[in-house]
Amino acid sequence: MVQEEAVSRFFQVVDPDMGINLRSGPDVSSQRTAYVLIPGEAFHVCRVVRNGDQEYLCLSDGRGWAFTRSPKTGVEVCARCSDEEVMQAGGTALDQVEAMLRSNTVLCKQLFGSDGEEPAEDALKQMAKRVLLAKEEMPTETVG
Repeated sequence: MVQEEAVSRFFQVVDPDMGINLRSGPDVSSQRTAYVLIPGEAFHVCRVVRNGDQEYLCLSDGRGWAFTRSPKTGVEVCARCSDEEVMQAGGTALDQVEAMLRSNTVLCKQLFGSDGEEPAEDALKQMAKRVLLAKEEMPTETVG
């Protein structure tokens, strides 16, 4: 039986050798997105869909859906984690992008047009999300 729940939780990739290719929906057979969670990465989840032993995790930052067990082996690949574990992992990817933007005053000036003033928190968060979700079309090779 499929169960869905709105949540506000952190998870972390626990398999040291395997990243997670994010999906467009709550199913391992859903189309892969352009995003991959790397080993050790912490992320925030806003929805959980349970289907048997598998849990599908909707990332709050909009990158897609992760899953808690390997579809091939059934081994746990990510697990719930504490705020402290998130900090030990260096924060979420969104936190890391925001910190990178905040630390680069030249880039902030170019992006926000500020004269030495630090950009507003909301503006930084929005820009960090845009950077995190940016996609570049991959060129396709033609076989001649």
